[in-house]
Amino acid sequence: MSTSPTHQQQQTSPTHQQQHTSPTHQQQHTSPTHQQKQQPTSPTHNQPTNAPTSPATTTATTTVKTPTDIIKEKCESSLQQPDSIMSVEASSLMKEYITVGGRPQDVITFLSESYRGYAQMCNLLCHWLKIAGIPEEQIQTQFSNHLKEIIINKFDPKVADTIFTSSSTPPHWLDEMIVDSQWRSLIYQLSEEHKNCLMLNFIIQRISDSGYQNEIASLSTASTYYRVFNKVLFDSLADLVTLDEISFRQQLDEFKKSCCQHQHTYLYAQATIQNLIKNNPQKAYNLKRISQELELEATKKNKIAQRISLMMSNISQYPLISSSVTSLLMSNTTTTGDIIKLYNEYTKPQPPPVDFLRYPNLLELLLSDLFCPGKVIQGVHKSKWIYLVTYSVCINSANNEKDNNVFKDITRAIEIVHHICQSNPLGSELQSVVGTLKDHLDFPIISMGIMLWIKHNLTDTTNLSSYNTLCVPIYLEFLRDICLRHPLHRSVVLNILVSHFEVEAQDLESLAILEMRKNVIDNIVYLFGCGYAIPVLDTIESWAPKIDPSLTRYFINQVLDIIEPPYSQSFMDKMKSIIKIINPFGESTKLEPSVQSFLDQCKNQLILNNTNNNNNNNNNNNNNNNNNNNNNNNNNNNNNNNNNNNNNNNNNNNNNNNNNNNNNNNNNNNNKNSNNNINNNINNNINNNINNNINNNEDENEQVF
Repeated sequence: MSTSPTHQQQQTSPTHQQQHTSPTHQQQHTSPTHQQKQQPTSPTHNQPTNAPTSPATTTATTTVKTPTDIIKEKCESSLQQPDSIMSVEASSLMKEYITVGGRPQDVITFLSESYRGYAQMCNLLCHWLKIAGIPEEQIQTQFSNHLKEIIINKFDPKVADTIFTSSSTPPHWLDEMIVDSQWRSLIYQLSEEHKNCLMLNFIIQRISDSGYQNEIASLSTASTYYRVFNKVLFDSLADLVTLDEISFRQQLDEFKKSCCQHQHTYLYAQATIQNLIKNNPQKAYNLKRISQELELEATKKNKIAQRISLMMSNISQYPLISSSVTSLLMSNTTTTGDIIKLYNEYTKPQPPPVDFLRYPNLLELLLSDLFCPGKVIQGVHKSKWIYLVTYSVCINSANNEKDNNVFKDITRAIEIVHHICQSNPLGSELQSVVGTLKDHLDFPIISMGIMLWIKHNLTDTTNLSSYNTLCVPIYLEFLRDICLRHPLHRSVVLNILVSHFEVEAQDLESLAILEMRKNVIDNIVYLFGCGYAIPVLDTIESWAPKIDPSLTRYFINQVLDIIEPPYSQSFMDKMKSIIKIINPFGESTKLEPSVQSFLDQCKNQLILNNTNNNNNNNNNNNNNNNNNNNNNNNNNNNNNNNNNNNNNNNNNNNNNNNNNNNNNNNNNNNNKNSNNNINNNINNNINNNINNNINNNEDENEQVF
C-alpha cells in the first residue's frame, strides 16, 4: 500500500523509531499479519530491525495482499481524487476506510489535500460575470448549457448502470432531476444517444409516471416499454382529435416520430386507431387523418407500410379493388389497366366503399395526371380519371349516397380546369383564363389541382426565367386567393412557397434571385397575416442562418408593420429567436427602432403577465382564506351550539349529581359524626391512660432521686 507523505513522516520520527525497537513492537513486526501490512512501505521503515530475517519472515513478505488491504487502498485512491469531498460517495468511503483500519487523521489529510474547489470557482466566475453587467438569466443559461455539454461528452452508460444497480432503491437526487425541466431535457438527449442504458430507461419511466408524457412522446426510449408508450399514445390521440389545424401540425410531428420508431410501435398505433374509428364514428374523420399521416411517415422509410395499412382494412373482401389499389400505391404510378378496373367496380349498382379511393397517395396520383402539364391520358379513358376523382369527393362514406347535382358540377369543373392546366398558357393567354379558374376555385378538389399545376411551374428551372416576369405574379395571386378560401390548404401553400424560394435558378442573376425571394417573403408575410403565424415563423427560423441577412431583416420589418400587442408567448419566443440569429450579441445599437420597440413591448408584457399571475394567485389565496374563514365561522357556530347543549346537559347532570352528593354528604356526615364520637371516646380513653402512666412514672422517678 503506497503511503501518503504524512504517513511516511510519522514512520521516520524519533518517537516511532523508539517504539520500533521495543520488544513488544518487535513481536508485532515479526507476526505474519503485521508483515503483510508493512510490506509496501519504504526501506527506511525496516532500518530499526537489525536482526537477521528468519525463513518465516521471508515467506510472509511474499504473501498476497489481504482483502482488507485492497479495500483500504481503493478507499485511499478514491479519497485522493480531486474534490473527492464533493463526491456523493464521500461519506460512505470515509466510513469504509475507517472500518478497515484507516485513521481519521488520514481521512482529513486526503480530503483537504485533494480539495480544488471547482464548484466554488464556477460560482465566483458567475459572480464576476454578473458584476460585468451580463444578465443573470443569460449567465445561468450559458452555465447550464456548458455543464450539459460536459455531461454528454463524459457520460458512460456502463458506469451509470453500475451506480444504478448497486443500490436497492433509486438515488435520492432522481426526483429533484425529474422536477427540473433542464435536467429532463438533458436526460432526453442522453437517452437518444444511449438507448440501452438501464438507468436512463428507468428515469424515462419515472418521468412518464410523473405526468410529462408529452415531453417524451418523440423519444425512441418511449417505445421501449409498453406501459410508457401506451400512455403516450392514448394521451396524444386524446389531444390531437381536439386541436385546431396549426396546433395539430405542431404536435403531429412528435406523434409520428414516436409511433414510427419501430415496426411494432407502428403496428400497435395503427391497430389502436382503426379500433377507435370503428367504436367512435363521431371522431372517425379526425382519426382517419391521423392514421393516414402515420402511413405517409412510415412509407418514407419503407413502402411495405402501405401494404400493412391495406391489410388492416377490409379491402381484401374486394379482390379486384385490392389488387388495383395495391399496384398503384406500390408503384407510385398510374396504369390504364388499373384505372379501368377501379372504374368498372365503382360504376356497379352496388359499388365498394369509397374509402378505398381516399388514400392520399392515390388521390395525388390521379390529380397529378389530370392537372400537371406533360401528363398524357388517352382521350378515351380521360373520363374514367375524372369520374374516380369526383366520386372520391362527392360520396357520403356513411351510406355511399351521392348528390347528382354536385357530382355534375364538380365533373364539369374538373374538365374545364384540366383542359387549361394541360395547355399551360403563358402571358396574355394565362391572363385571359384567370377568371375561369377563379370561378371554379371554391371546390377544394379544384384548388388542390391548381396548386399542383402552380408547383410544377414554380419549380421548373428550365422555364423559370420567362415565368418570373410573365406568370409568377399570377401564380402567387392564385395562392393568396386559395389561402382565403381554403384555410386547410395553407400548409400546402406554404410548402409551394418554400419550394419556389429554395429552387436553384441557374439562368437568373444574383439580383434577380434576390428580388424573386423577396417576392416570396411578401407572400409568406401574407400567409402570416391570414393566421398561419407559427408555421411561417418556424420556416423563417430555419432559413435565417442560411439566407442573406437582408431577407431576414426584411421579413421582420414586414411582420412588425402588421402586428400589435398583446402577443402570445410562443410568438414572442419565435420572433426573439429570429432576431437573435441576425444580432447574436444583442447589441441594441445595431437594431432598428421598430425592432427595439418590439423587444421593449415583449419585456413589458412579460412583466404585466407576471403581475397578473401574482394577482390571480393572491385572489385565489384570498378566496381560499374567505372560504376557510366561512368554514371556521360555521364550525365555531356549530361548536358554540354544541357547547351550549353540552353545558345544559352538564348543568342538569351537575344538579343531579349535586343532589346525590348532598344526600351522600348528609349520610357521610352522619356517619362521620358517629365515627367521630367513637373516635373521640377512644382517644379520650387513650389519653387518660397515657396521662396516668406518665404520672405514675414521674412519682417513681422522684422516689429514685
